[in-house]
Amino acid sequence: MSESVPKQDPTEITYWRMLLSQDPVSLCRRTLATLDPSHGAYEMRVAGLPYYIRPSSRTIVPKAAVDLGNVDWNTRLLVLAYLTGATETPLAGKWVSPIKFSGGDLFFSSDVHNLNFKELLLEFKSPEDFLRAGEKIGGARHNTGDSSFTLQTLPRVPILFVYWQGDEELPSKISVLVDESARSHLAIDGLWLAIRVSEKRLLQAAGPKDD
Repeated sequence: MSESVPKQDPTEITYWRMLLSQDPVSLCRRTLATLDPSHGAYEMRVAGLPYYIRPSSRTIVPKAAVDLGNVDWNTRLLVLAYLTGATETPLAGKWVSPIKFSGGDLFFSSDVHNLNFKELLLEFKSPEDFLRAGEKIGGARHNTGDSSFTLQTLPRVPILFVYWQGDEELPSKISVLVDESARSHLAIDGLWLAIRVSEKRLLQAAGPKDD
């Protein structure tokens, strides 16, 4: 199946223009993506899945199934925002709440951008189930909360997901932390997209539980 350029909104068009104007060597150094000349594409993993990003056709497709068409809007915008905005800033080694970033308290207080993770809590009834899903998509076990794992959502942006088991008085909850350096790679709305894309991957990982 041949690729065709999908319809894009003005934000995407701006991102693609920025991407086309950038030096590939510099871009790869900033983002830790790789250039695959044989496919005319950058290659980068997003929440455990490898993607091809082709500036010439303005398409982003899964590496394992390059003929299935362009990926969903959230993933497209996340990839483009990261590729055009990431810096060479290394990990800070300090986990912080996205709410602590500049503008985060107001941004994440809205109903649209809240971090209550209702869908995840409906799907995963126990810390063990949540951890199993995280490890299934490449998450590395962590020692916070009742279960937790770090997911390398983008090459320079790991996200720590934490499950807190509820009791008779308090319901279970899920929280996220990011490395403090994330502010150097994504704006607050891009960080929200990174969390949403990761959440979708976790929901996709839900399935029959092992004995």
